[in-house]
Amino acid sequence: MGLDVFLFNPRLQSEEPNDYWDWDVVTEILARDAKDPDNLYFFEYPDGGGAGEVFGLVERRDQSLTFAHFGGRTFMARMFEITHRTRSLIYWTDGAASPPYGVTHEDLVEAVPDEFTKGERPHLIRDLDHMAELIGRHKLTPMTYIHCI
Repeated sequence: MGLDVFLFNPRLQSEEPNDYWDWDVVTEILARDAKDPDNLYFFEYPDGGGAGEVFGLVERRDQSLTFAHFGGRTFMARMFEITHRTRSLIYWTDGAASPPYGVTHEDLVEAVPDEFTKGERPHLIRDLDHMAELIGRHKLTPMTYIHCI
């Protein structure tokens, strides 16, 4: 089963869906050093930094972003940075009935509403390596992609 990681911003309540994120910050983080920074669905980084798909960035209408089919240290570092800078909740599918959740700011551990975590206490994610330990250290290894030309 593939692993999907979701980023959710539960603190921003707005009538305008575009207000859920600072989309320019999210785009800047993902596009930094990407091989094709204009492709907002797929980001690949040089020198074995990894790659992955991102859903929700182009549409800019949801409270969540989804990362799928990803791997590599740089790609995961970008996920961690977005989570941290946007003060978001990150969760991932691991086959459990209730997915694991995490935040990168201590004040958010108790602040995330139970409706988002189903009563589970989020992990306090200290850094990229801690996030990789929780999600799966194998995700630091880039996946292999075949490009058709």
